[in-house]
Amino acid sequence: MAAEPRDDFSFLALGDTHFDRLEHHDMRWLAAEHPGDVAQVQHYSEHAATLLPQLLKTVADQCRRSAPSVDCLVHVGDLVEGLCGQADLASKHCRDALTFLEQAELGVPLLLTKGNHDVTGPGAAEAYRDELLPYLGRQVNDRLTSARYAVRRRDCLFVMYDSYE
Repeated sequence: MAAEPRDDFSFLALGDTHFDRLEHHDMRWLAAEHPGDVAQVQHYSEHAATLLPQLLKTVADQCRRSAPSVDCLVHVGDLVEGLCGQADLASKHCRDALTFLEQAELGVPLLLTKGNHDVTGPGAAEAYRDELLPYLGRQVNDRLTSARYAVRRRDCLFVMYDSYE
């Protein structure tokens, strides 16, 4: 007798990765407008260079080895640090974060919800809309016009709420 097919699956959750690089920031603006965040930006930039690659390698390995299979990765906000100080830097910040994710070869779709850092600073909300939202749309095979969306993965409905709009 053949075994019944199983529809079990799992998903992994991440949050507050705060991808960052010092060159993503107008440090004069940051020091003047958010002096308490200068050390945080330095910390997250170091974290993104040293710890985050290993974290994503571990996540990608888990996605490949897990039983039941991992169907998606859910990121609950603050993918990037934000506070870039200029719109062009905010866009680069998001593009570099997406390149970083693509290079991690996670092997599963990323469902992302918006965190406060993702949209903090001049041009950050527009960078989210113009850079991250199209990426999310590709992840869920839909043209998203908002960070507020729902997607069905097997028999589960994942609802991403955008508390900033």
